[in-house]
Amino acid sequence: MREKKRTGILLAFEGIDGGGKTTQAKLLQQHLLKLELDVVYSFEPTDGQYGRRIRQGLLEHQRFSPEEELELFRLDRLEHVKTLIQPALSRGAVVIVDRYYYSSMAYQGSRNYKTPHEIHDLMTAFAPTPDLTLIFEVNLDTALSRIINVRNDLPNLMEKRENLAHVKAVFDQINLPEIVRIDSSPDVDQVFDAVKQVVLPLLQKKFPVIRN
Repeated sequence: MREKKRTGILLAFEGIDGGGKTTQAKLLQQHLLKLELDVVYSFEPTDGQYGRRIRQGLLEHQRFSPEEELELFRLDRLEHVKTLIQPALSRGAVVIVDRYYYSSMAYQGSRNYKTPHEIHDLMTAFAPTPDLTLIFEVNLDTALSRIINVRNDLPNLMEKRENLAHVKAVFDQINLPEIVRIDSSPDVDQVFDAVKQVVLPLLQKKFPVIRN
C-alpha cells in the first residue's frame, strides 16, 4: 500500500519486556512537549477492538494460536496506522510508538509460524517504516527483575524467561537501516541521555528550534 505523504516523524521504541522502552518513550514525549512540538505517544497492542482481545487473552493466561495471534496483531496494527499513525504523520507530528512491527517479528516470529522476515514483509505492506527505531537492550535477569520488582507484576505468558530468551534472540538478529540499539542497563537518566543523543539530531533537521 502506498504511504500517504509524510511530513511528520515516526519513532519506534522496541525491545523485550522489562527493557525500559515505555519509560524512555514517555520521557521523550514529555521532553518534546516542553519544546511545544506536536507529539503523539501511542502503543501496541492498542486499546482498539483487536488490541483489547490480545490483552484479554494475556490477562486470562491464554495465548492464541500462532496463526490467530499474528492475525490479531496485523489487524490491530492496520487499524492503528489508519486511525492514528498516518493522520498524525500527515499533519507533521512526531509520533512515538511503544512497540511496532519489530515486536511482531520477535514475539510472533519466535513461534515459528512465519519467519521474522516474512512478518516484516507482511506488516510493511501497510505500516510505514519508522524514521528511527530504538531497540533497548538488557539481559534477561535485569528484564525479569524489572517486571517483578519495578512493575510489581508477575510475568505474563509472553514474559516467561524461556519465551523472552527466544524473543531476545530474534531482536538481536534484526538488522535494518533505521535501527539504533541502546544499552538500557544503566539508570533511567543515563539511558535517556543516550536516547536524546540519537533522536534530537534527527528532529533538528525538521525542527531547527530544537536544542539538546
